[in-house]
Amino acid sequence: MKFYKPGIINIILDAIVLSLVFGVVLGWFPLTTQTPFTKYSNFVLVFAVLWIVVSYFFKCYKKGQGYFKASINLFYTALSVFAVLWLLIQFFFDGIFSERVLMTITIGVFSVRYVILFVYYAYRYAVSYDIPKDISTDIPRENAKVIQAEPIGEEQYETLISLMKSFAGEKATDFLEKTTDLRSGNLRVFFENDINELKLVKSYQYSTFIQLKKLNNMRNINTMFYQMNVKLPDNGILICGFESKSTWKKNILNKYPKCLNNIVYCLYFFVKR
Repeated sequence: MKFYKPGIINIILDAIVLSLVFGVVLGWFPLTTQTPFTKYSNFVLVFAVLWIVVSYFFKCYKKGQGYFKASINLFYTALSVFAVLWLLIQFFFDGIFSERVLMTITIGVFSVRYVILFVYYAYRYAVSYDIPKDISTDIPRENAKVIQAEPIGEEQYETLISLMKSFAGEKATDFLEKTTDLRSGNLRVFFENDINELKLVKSYQYSTFIQLKKLNNMRNINTMFYQMNVKLPDNGILICGFESKSTWKKNILNKYPKCLNNIVYCLYFFVKR
């Protein structure tokens, strides 16, 4: 295992969560002993030290992890701590500590840390906290003029219209037909936010990009905007769409019955944001 510099904030957060769970379980839960804090003082100390050590081992304190990796590391930490302490209770502490208390504390610490982890990454993804590593403002834009191309054929045009209608609907497609030249060979339509596909596009080959996927349903929006700006020539056009907060709130409140619509709106807001 390679050693790494742990995030101090994560260690402090773990200490707070451990203290909170210990206090709740030993102070409020019905236990067989009248002096739970005295009886479980050594157990609490061992649990806390072991949790922090195992968390470091599974790289829970390492910066720059993704949500799924961090969640898996947290799960392995809780499972390992439980297994080690269960063995200690059986063979070292001679059964003086309750297995149920061990299970309750382990589940409690894991649950609280997971909720914090979920909220943290949900916030990061919602505000596009991650800054693309390959962004550079020093790329020269010499001869940033569109490379003229021939209009697309009739069969290709009909296929494009059919795909756009199936993906974005007839109303949006009709609007784009009226406002843009969809037959132009210098126009590119994207149906998904595939950054790798966008990187393969030759610079200045297209004067217009149309992104049909709503921005509300995208991640890595900053990377997409950056790459499109690099690929488009001077005075290039980017067409995209999104559903404003007021619009989808109105749609939800009108779609569902009263009382239920507010519950759905709160859940929708939490998931989307």
